[in-house]
Amino acid sequence: MNPLHTMPWSALLVALQKPLIEPLLYLQIALSPVVWLMNLLSYLNGSLHSSTAQSGFAGGETRQQLDFVAAYSVQDSPAVLARGSFGMLAYDARAALPTLAIPTLVIPGEQDPVTSPEASRTIAASAPG
Repeated sequence: MNPLHTMPWSALLVALQKPLIEPLLYLQIALSPVVWLMNLLSYLNGSLHSSTAQSGFAGGETRQQLDFVAAYSVQDSPAVLARGSFGMLAYDARAALPTLAIPTLVIPGEQDPVTSPEASRTIAASAPG
């Protein structure tokens, strides 16, 4: 499912997908070298660590864990990441969930900043076992 549908504030994010998020992704592709340099500067001054903590962790992470994840923003091409985001925006596995032939365990995280507990429960309810 499009991750914007599963995140907290999903209604706002879905409304912003076409007029704001997708144009920004195209801009990220076009300006990839500049975005990479901005990511590097953000990594070096520590602001990337703060945004990584807010967007990907629940609050109990160590500085080393934050640094490990934040470093990927400098290693990866912004253009490749933007293209991957376009792929995720177009991805929808809801039809495949009921066809899973193996037992499935979904563990909702109450503090998960990416997938809301409600979305996790919907995913769990869609899987047959």
